[in-house]
Amino acid sequence: MTTYRAYDILIASEVPLPPLPLAAGEPEVSIRSGRVTLPRPAVRPGMTSFRGGAEEGVLATPGLAFVQIRHGREVIVEPIGDVSEDALRAIVLGPVLAVMLSQRGLMTLHASAIAVNGQAVAFMGEAGWGKSTLAAAFHRRGRPLVADDILAVSFERQEPRVPPAVPQVRLTPEALDALGDDPARFPTVWEGTTKRARPVDIAGEPPVLGRVYLLAPDVREPIAPISASEATIEFVRHSFAVRSLHQTAPARYLDQAGQLARTVRVVRLGRPGELRDVHELADAVEQDLGVAP
Repeated sequence: MTTYRAYDILIASEVPLPPLPLAAGEPEVSIRSGRVTLPRPAVRPGMTSFRGGAEEGVLATPGLAFVQIRHGREVIVEPIGDVSEDALRAIVLGPVLAVMLSQRGLMTLHASAIAVNGQAVAFMGEAGWGKSTLAAAFHRRGRPLVADDILAVSFERQEPRVPPAVPQVRLTPEALDALGDDPARFPTVWEGTTKRARPVDIAGEPPVLGRVYLLAPDVREPIAPISASEATIEFVRHSFAVRSLHQTAPARYLDQAGQLARTVRVVRLGRPGELRDVHELADAVEQDLGVAP
């Protein structure tokens, strides 16, 4: 096994997990190949499904693998047929990590985030709404990445902190082109997708989450505040545990969502009509944050 660090957790894995940084110390999580022993979910074509609860369960990815996750500490990966290493890595660094973090008590949001002046600024929304593209645009402006697509929030220090995730963003060729990058320079995440993996600098210590921008594809006004009650609903709506894990811990997530809504400023952010407009949107965010471009 090789030991890596992600989300401030040491992970010993039989599945190679670059681009995670190597780490030394006693692992808190083990990932190994083997046979899943817990009851399996029904496989739905084209959809990742989960069967289990807040402590243990099995994740099914059609045609790729069944993955057993227990107590946020033990992960067993059972490939389906001849699955590539890249595909297994994509599963582990995506939905498997989301389940594992949720089992460990963290709030997991469908969001990307960057570090600005020591605080984390997050962009939350559905797939295809521009979270990763906007985070990558800020990275090109010198802002370190905190997380791409899976944002974990810890409340252990009496304030919402977000541990640094995977030092890469996953972008479509069209998004890379809009950002001024040549898509051919970056490898595909795995052979089943057109998305490319772009390496980035990652934040150091877990920053406090200071601002959340809720991407709104049907709104054209750049920035509009929302109430704490509406923010609570949006945090629940965009949480991995409630949406993807079939409400494995709804009471805990509702409490966490309410706490986060009372602590963090949340604003609605009009999504650009075209990818090329992402730079103008980044300008509007910087103006709202009161930071120099």
